[in-house]
Amino acid sequence: MDPDNYRNQRNDFPVIINQDYNNGIVNIYQFDTTPGVAQASLRTGIPAPTYPNLQAGVITPSSTASPNTYTPSTNIGSTIPQYFNRGYVESWNFFVQHEFSPTLTAEAGYVGTHGVHIDMNVNVNGSAPGSGVTGDQLYPYLTTNLNDIEPFGDSTYNALQTRLQKRIGASVIGVAYTFSKAIDNISGDNNDGTMFRAYPVPYALDKAISGFDRTHTFVIFHVYQLPFGRGHHYLNSGVASKIFGGFQIGGTLSKFSGLPFTIGSNTSCNCQAQTQTATQISPVVQILGGHDANDPYFNGAAFTNPATGTLGTTGRDLLFGPGFFDMDENVSRTFAFKEGRITFQLVGEAFNLTNTPSFANPGGGGTTANTFATPTYNPNGTVKSYGGYSVITNVINPEAGLGGSRQLQVSGYLRF
Repeated sequence: MDPDNYRNQRNDFPVIINQDYNNGIVNIYQFDTTPGVAQASLRTGIPAPTYPNLQAGVITPSSTASPNTYTPSTNIGSTIPQYFNRGYVESWNFFVQHEFSPTLTAEAGYVGTHGVHIDMNVNVNGSAPGSGVTGDQLYPYLTTNLNDIEPFGDSTYNALQTRLQKRIGASVIGVAYTFSKAIDNISGDNNDGTMFRAYPVPYALDKAISGFDRTHTFVIFHVYQLPFGRGHHYLNSGVASKIFGGFQIGGTLSKFSGLPFTIGSNTSCNCQAQTQTATQISPVVQILGGHDANDPYFNGAAFTNPATGTLGTTGRDLLFGPGFFDMDENVSRTFAFKEGRITFQLVGEAFNLTNTPSFANPGGGGTTANTFATPTYNPNGTVKSYGGYSVITNVINPEAGLGGSRQLQVSGYLRF
């Protein structure tokens, strides 16, 4: 294992290295944690190992395990290289800032990052389409998946970031916009990400738009103290300052473009470690914009299932789903006591104030959940069901309150 070797102290530009590497798989091969099974310790003595019989000179694969054989269908799961050279993330940026006035500033710049040797799951026992288990790279010694957790991933992020901000006393109003593109060869997140296509299929097919890529992000933010009450310009004394003072309004308006998703297929490729996708038969995929079970989001007829024993022609993260819109607002009133030594703040908040739903990607919302299916029809020729394919049936994350209905909240804070 790489002991960090203080590379982060010798770099010429900002680099991030995982200081505490633990991918959740290391402990599996250290101790037996099965409930009810006695744990080995120095007090009880090291258990006597069962050695293979090497008299024949070869340990051969067999359907029956013994001292002379092993079963090639054993599910090993994951393995780790003896020497693990952890990757790193390079970052660089260049910004231009301009102060139009002491209270009005703007900035625009370029931000780039490059993930080098990012750890991921690399299936080293893949096979070509149509070859079955006999085409596995480790056949006949192993006929199951074998993921090697290794620094094989690569990612890039390039963005134009802009911001305009205006201060009005203690208040601030601003707008930010980002135009970006993220590309990687990892189907998933760091540590648990996998390969989209494994050897002997070309690795070049793994490179695609990142699953978290959002081309456009636009945010308006504000925290505005009403100019009434003590210390402000209007109604700053007497009864009027006590009635109208202490009010503040804040919130954000967010508008993002959608996340990418893959068009999958249930057709067997008769191969191992390969992600099956649909075959595109139309040069243009029309985005129809539907967002319910009866109105497709995109034209599903632009795809079809590939032939058995082959892989589909489409790559991962091919289309983009609907965007995200959210407007959160809050109004607060602060009451001061004992010359300001004690304050009580009453806050009313509205999440998704406009009650605008933000829909998930078609096929259940995941990046690979949209699997090709042929629609079923009613006797009159109308579509009875799309089978979950090409249609949207949920908002982004209803459990976390994202994309769902409006939520109102009232709270109070006593500070002393």
